[in-house]
Amino acid sequence: LLKSAPISVGQIIISKFLVAYLPSLAMGWLFLMVISVLQRAAPLMILFTLLVVAFCIAGNVGVNLTFGIVGANLNWDDPRHMQRGTAGCVGSLATLLYLPISLVLFFGPPLGVSLLEWPNWIGQIVGLVIGGLFCLVCAIVPLYSVRARVLRLGEE
Repeated sequence: LLKSAPISVGQIIISKFLVAYLPSLAMGWLFLMVISVLQRAAPLMILFTLLVVAFCIAGNVGVNLTFGIVGANLNWDDPRHMQRGTAGCVGSLATLLYLPISLVLFFGPPLGVSLLEWPNWIGQIVGLVIGGLFCLVCAIVPLYSVRARVLRLGEE
């Protein structure tokens, strides 16, 4: 069915990415806004955390979708075998590594800047640049590297 569809592999991957990313982003932003309003957070802090959530979710979806593509098994008879075991396990481990690294990259610079007694917005910008680039790389590069696998799905 995938091979007969009049859309490219890139469009398939982008659509699967968006189907996972947009609902997660909406829920994350909704919870974040509720918490921010209840805590009366500063507007600059709200903007910073909204961007952090958006970037972190993008990278997480990219990592998980990559392992979903690598481990996809379309020749299953038992629903427990829809995913190859090793890909799911390694994907979970990759997520466990990705999330703390991304959070340190986002929140490390603001903490470092506060220790130097510089304006907090400098640390937030540095954190957004470093953490954002890391998350974008995690969202794009792994998916780009497995795009050829989509064409071979179901041929094993």
